[in-house]
Amino acid sequence: MCDSFEIRVMPREKTIHTQRPTIYFYDHYPGGIGLSERLFEVHDKWTWQARSLVRGCACMSGCPACVGPIEEAGLLGKQQALELLNEAGGSE
Repeated sequence: MCDSFEIRVMPREKTIHTQRPTIYFYDHYPGGIGLSERLFEVHDKWTWQARSLVRGCACMSGCPACVGPIEEAGLLGKQQALELLNEAGGSE
């Protein structure tokens, strides 16, 4: 159990290190409390579960149950979420 403010997310379109889109997850407290480390350890599991959730949803292009409201995710939200998850890796 944790508070949503204990971990932060910082997306970047192109990082100076890889020149590729990157999403950083980090502990919000100096020195960390181990949340981002744990996320790293379970990366494959959560990307696989997220991909399964999106693929298994019966909607056509995205909905609040899989990728969020269409007003936020857009008409290609489901397709784009699956592309992102495929790039992120994780075992099938």
